[in-house]
Amino acid sequence: MATAPIYPWYLRLMFSFVQSFFASMTLFHGSWREGLLAGGLGIMVGAFELLSSNHLTIGYLLNVVPPLIVALVAALLSDHICFAAVPMAASLNLLPGLGLALAMMELSSNNVICGTVRLVSATMTSFMLGWSTTVGYNLGMAILGKEGESTGLSSECEGLSMLWWILFVPCLSAGFAVWFKVHWKQWPAVIFASTMGLIIQTFCDRVHVMSNISAGIASFAIGLFSNLYGHFTHSTTNATIIFVGIIQLVPGSIGVRSFISYMSADMSATSLTMNMLTSAIGIAVGVILSNGAMYSELKQFRLGSF
Repeated sequence: MATAPIYPWYLRLMFSFVQSFFASMTLFHGSWREGLLAGGLGIMVGAFELLSSNHLTIGYLLNVVPPLIVALVAALLSDHICFAAVPMAASLNLLPGLGLALAMMELSSNNVICGTVRLVSATMTSFMLGWSTTVGYNLGMAILGKEGESTGLSSECEGLSMLWWILFVPCLSAGFAVWFKVHWKQWPAVIFASTMGLIIQTFCDRVHVMSNISAGIASFAIGLFSNLYGHFTHSTTNATIIFVGIIQLVPGSIGVRSFISYMSADMSATSLTMNMLTSAIGIAVGVILSNGAMYSELKQFRLGSF
């Protein structure tokens, strides 16, 4: 028998705004204007996602039509906003970063078939999102009479102070929790794990020696916390905490930007692609090591107690 959903559709749409609003100002360094625009467009993308679950035709166009509309609207307003902070934030749930990280985990575990399928799927999703964003941007520039200008995704936005992240990151994590149907009783653990992971990654990125392994260190901390939480609370929610926790670390936007750079004849496409793959590998290795460290320590503890 089908059970009633944990959260009604209108609440999930409302939290689509929350996700995109706070993601724009944290993950993509936007300001209040970019956040409000990304949040409004995020509601439109969320509506497409909800409709795609019941209408197969809409599901086929999910990775093409919403990103194109988002990029078109953002391009038309590009004189008043930082374009780079809007498209990826508004299309946050469409980004293939989680699928890419899962593909690396499968391949690391010698599950070649599943890993290859996930990797190809994430790559094609990145290509479709990148193509749609580029077409929407170019169409908006053509309407404004600015054909030939370089895409705004290659620029960096000057965001708010990182002190705002103390408030923004937990709200962003709550948005992910609602969208992925996490029960409200699990929110404190999910919010703590997500906030901890993003803080660790941000700190490691600022240290040159640790920048290449920042995602791996953060995912290791998230995995270790989720396993400890599941062990001491005797719950089976540790997988949920890991998935929602690493969703802010996954390099989905990097993959989309690499295809946009490729289609814009930008030579940085190769480096962006390598950055995407190395981040995904780091996340996979971190999660696997956290599981191994947790269960090996528990085994030694149990043996030593006799």
